[in-house]
Amino acid sequence: MSGLPSRKIDIFSHILTPKYKEALYKKAKPCYNLEANLARPALSDLDERFRVMDKFEGLRQVLTVGAPPVEYVVSPDEAVELSKIANDEMAKLVETYPNRFVAAVAQILSDPNSRNYENLGNGPSRCDTAHASVRPHRK
Repeated sequence: MSGLPSRKIDIFSHILTPKYKEALYKKAKPCYNLEANLARPALSDLDERFRVMDKFEGLRQVLTVGAPPVEYVVSPDEAVELSKIANDEMAKLVETYPNRFVAAVAQILSDPNSRNYENLGNGPSRCDTAHASVRPHRK
């Protein structure tokens, strides 16, 4: 067994992709998570993320959208829009860096129509693995 390459999969790796982060910070109600995320550069800086990942041979990450839960800080329509942006960007990361990432799907339940993956952009059809972030919508 020692001749096999090392493989590690981090299944809970949060990320704020560039367009998603920009839209989130523009539209979201102020909250702790938005402020705290500023102290976590690897959430949105790929160079920093890769520097950390390179310390662990064979590491791949299942990407999940970083906090805050989008449906808690924007309207239902905006949550669907932001989830589409996140899905498209995560799918692009998996496509561009297949040896680094296995993407996840950002799905929200604030709009009954968003339960259909096709309404959220490039979900499981372009990703190796699907993960649904399922939380009830708060009014």
